[in-house]
Amino acid sequence: MDSIAVVCDNAPAHNGIEMVASEAEFEGLEIIRMAPYSAPLNPIEECWSAFKAAMKRSMAVTFCDMLNTGEGLSQTEHRLRYLDEHIDRAITAITPVCCLNCYNHVQRHYAGCMALLDLSMGV
Repeated sequence: MDSIAVVCDNAPAHNGIEMVASEAEFEGLEIIRMAPYSAPLNPIEECWSAFKAAMKRSMAVTFCDMLNTGEGLSQTEHRLRYLDEHIDRAITAITPVCCLNCYNHVQRHYAGCMALLDLSMGV
């Protein structure tokens, strides 16, 4: 391959990628940075927020159950089953109404984002 492009976002973990790409080993490598992320324009962020909140509520009530490994299970297997159970419960928070609310949230912020205004979040 004569030319390789690496597309990356602006996550803190990607800060030093240009220094690595400048090494002789990576000669010809092109780094393409994505535009800054705009969470208000991404409805999945609101869905994830609802899911994570439901997950935290569910796990807060049964936290001691996670610590008590059952007979015949490794600690890892017990905790994976525990998480699977709570994921199954929390996913029910993503309803059609939740999705509609997430879409409406994007619509409320779209004009401000396009005008490059500072958005007050969480209001």
